Amino acid sequence: MNDAITAKGMDQLKNVLFPNEEYDVAYESDGRVDCDGRLKLSVIIPTYNRFDMLLKSVASVCHVEQRPLEVIVVDDGSNDGTAERSTEIKAICETAGADFQFIRQNNAGAATARNTGFAASNGQLVMWVDADDTVDSNGV
Repeated sequence: MNDAITAKGMDQLKNVLFPNEEYDVAYESDGRVDCDGRLKLSVIIPTYNRFDMLLKSVASVCHVEQRPLEVIVVDDGSNDGTAERSTEIKAICETAGADFQFIRQNNAGAATARNTGFAASNGQLVMWVDADDTVDSNGV
């Protein structure tokens, strides 16, 4: 894949940075730009035994202004009931209109969990947030 920024890439970047400006957006056949010209943000949250903090983190991510939004929680082998309570996380995302993925893996560490989330992401923009962090609504 070519990493050079093309004119199309610049149009996409302008649309994210200046969404109220009117200009033509190049739509890619591979779906990199959705129907209203905004790039999808995938937020990856690796977690290990942090369910008590995870709900607050997910709620803060779901309130960011960037849309479309995808939240990916990667449970790195938690034994605190995170997987069993993933429907609570899903409900927060659905209420906010965000796509949601929950991935459970054997404990392999935060870096592997981040990579797992990245491999599953569908967004053109990616952001990593730890399970004990919160995000300001206009912080993206």
